[in-house]
Amino acid sequence: MKNLTLLFSGLLILTGTLAFGQLNITAFYPHVDSLIQFPPPQESLAVMCQRKVGTLYVTLLRVRGQENLWIAAVTPRPEKNLHKKISLTVQFEGAHPSTGAISTWGYIFDRNGDGKIDYMALLGGAAPVKRDDFQPSFPYRGQPLTRADVGMIVGHAGLLFNHWADDNYDDTLDALIQIDMDPLRDWLQRHLVIRSTGSAERFDDVWGFPGRIDGDRDSVDHTERSVPYNPVGKTQPEEITGKSFHEKTLVLGMINHAFALCRLKPTSNAGAGERKSN
Repeated sequence: MKNLTLLFSGLLILTGTLAFGQLNITAFYPHVDSLIQFPPPQESLAVMCQRKVGTLYVTLLRVRGQENLWIAAVTPRPEKNLHKKISLTVQFEGAHPSTGAISTWGYIFDRNGDGKIDYMALLGGAAPVKRDDFQPSFPYRGQPLTRADVGMIVGHAGLLFNHWADDNYDDTLDALIQIDMDPLRDWLQRHLVIRSTGSAERFDDVWGFPGRIDGDRDSVDHTERSVPYNPVGKTQPEEITGKSFHEKTLVLGMINHAFALCRLKPTSNAGAGERKSN
C-alpha cells in the first residue's frame, strides 16, 4: 500500500467526453496529444467535490464553460486551492523543465460514453522533445551547456505523458504508450506502444515511434513479459511488466469510484453532485 500511496500522491487527472466511440489507443492518442499541446486556461479550473477513497483523497475540478472537462487530484491528505497549485503547462527551475507544484497529473477519458473512465494520460515528467532540428552533437547529460544549448532546451520543453487504455472495456488496462528518453541526454527520444490482446501479463504488440504515431516506426527489444524503457529524470532503464498494468488499473478503479462517490459522471450530469469552493 505504501508504494501505491506514493504512486497516487499528487496525481491529477483531466477528463473530457469526446465523441470518439470505440477508438483504440493508437487511434485516440492523436486527439489527446492535441489537447495536451493546447490545454484549457489555468484560470478556468473550479473545485467541485472532494471525497476520501480508501486512505487517499480525491478532489474533482471542472473546467468552467466546458461541463465535460474535469480534473481529479488524488492526494494523501485533503488539499485546498488545487486549481491554483497545478500547472497545465511546463514550468522551469532555472533552465530545467519542471511539472510545477503538483508533480503528477494527467488527462482521462470515457471514450465509449458508458460513464466510466477507460483512458488515462498520466504525466510522466517534463523535458525537451527531440525534433528535426536536434543536433547529434548536443552535450551529453552532465556536460557543460552553452547559451544556445539552454535556448534549445527551453524552446523544445514540454510536459510528457504516459497513455494507458482499457481497449476492450473490461475495467482492466491492456494498452500503453510509454515515454522513452534518450539514454545519454535528458531529452524525449520516442514513445513505445505496448499492447496485450490477451492477458496483460504478455505483450504481443510492441513498437516505437520517434515523432508522429502514424509516421516512422522503430523496433523495440523486449520479451513477451517485459519491455525496457528510459524514464524521465533517471539514468538507469526500467521495465514495463504485468505489474505495471496492474498498478495503473488500481488507479483507474480509484478514479471511477471517486466519480461515483461524488455523484458525478465524466460524460454528463456535471451538476448532479455538490459544489465545493476552496
